[in-house]
Amino acid sequence: MSVEDYIFPNGFLDPGLQEWVVECHRLYPEWFALVNDINAFAIKVMTSLDVHDDEPQETLVAAMFIRALHTFQGAVLMAERGMMTPGRMLARCMLEVVFQLVAISKDKSHAQEYAQSDTIHKLKSFRKLQKLGGPEFSKQIHLDRAAELENEKAALGLKNSAQVEEWAKRAGLHNFYLTAYAHLSGAVHSSPSDLEEYLILDENGIIKELKWWSSDNDIDALFIMVIECMMIVIENTCHITTIETPEILETFNRRLKALVSESDKE
Repeated sequence: MSVEDYIFPNGFLDPGLQEWVVECHRLYPEWFALVNDINAFAIKVMTSLDVHDDEPQETLVAAMFIRALHTFQGAVLMAERGMMTPGRMLARCMLEVVFQLVAISKDKSHAQEYAQSDTIHKLKSFRKLQKLGGPEFSKQIHLDRAAELENEKAALGLKNSAQVEEWAKRAGLHNFYLTAYAHLSGAVHSSPSDLEEYLILDENGIIKELKWWSSDNDIDALFIMVIECMMIVIENTCHITTIETPEILETFNRRLKALVSESDKE
C-alpha cells in the first residue's frame, strides 16, 4: 500500500481508517475469505456447545473455545486496520489458550488442576498486595485472606501451577512454544528489536523519522498463526463433545497451504 495515502491525523481511532480497511481486504481477498469462513464455522460450533455442572472438562474447553474465538477475531480486526503489533500480541495470547485447551481436552485430570490453580493465583495476588503497605486494617485483611488461601492450598495438596511451557508440552505443541510463542513474546514484552518497527532508517542505518501509521507488513504471517490456532481449537473441542470432527477442516487446511505456497513465492 502507499503509506502516504493512509496517514490519518487521529491514528488508529480516525474514522478515515476505514479506507485502509477496505484497501486491505482488496489486497488480500483470499486471506480474508478464509478467515471469514473459519470464523463462521467456529460460531456454528460455539452455538452447538453444551455444558454441564458435572463435566468440568467440557465446561472449561467450551469457555476456552469462546476465549480463543474472540481472540482470533480481535487479531483479525487488528490486522485489517494495520495494527500489526497488537495483532501479534493477541496471537500470543491465543497460543496460551490453545495450549491449555488442547491439554485439557486430552486429559480430564488437567481440567481439575487448571480449576484449582485459581487458588494459587489468588494467593500470589494477595502476597503482592501485602507488599503495598497502607492502613493496618487493610494489611490485616490481606494477611487473613492469604492465610485462608494457604490453608486451602494445603488441604487440596496443590503445588505451584503449571507454566505455559508445561501446558504446551502436555498439549503436544511444544514446537509452537519454542517457535511462534517465543517469537511473538517480543511484541508483548516490547523487546528492543521489536521496537525497531517504529523507526525508519536511511541507507546508512541512521534514524530518519518515527513510523506510527498503519502497516500490512507480515500480515500473512499473522493470519497463518491465528488460522492454525483456530483450526486446532475447533478440532480438539469437537474431540471431547458430541460434535463430530468436521471434514471442512481439511478444506480449510488445503486453502491455507495454497495461500502459504503463494506467499512463499512472493
